[in-house]
Amino acid sequence: MKRILFIFILLCLSVFLSAGLGAREKTEKIGDFTWFTEQSSWEEILKAAQKADKPILVVFCASWVDPCGEIRKTVFMNRRF
Repeated sequence: MKRILFIFILLCLSVFLSAGLGAREKTEKIGDFTWFTEQSSWEEILKAAQKADKPILVVFCASWVDPCGEIRKTVFMNRRF
């Protein structure tokens, strides 16, 4: 029983520690635009917008939501956007 508990704890710990390995960058280039990711602080985003004299667009999406992937491929890649 102790061995099973030890293996379970070790497995949980390894999953927890590996979660940060795929951490994203603070910015992501999509088409001609540079997007700030959730790794960026609000202060960084606000300073960059003020410096470039551009508005801030907040997009709520998830990688597992199909329409979000379509928006990324169609709307965000369109130069008119």
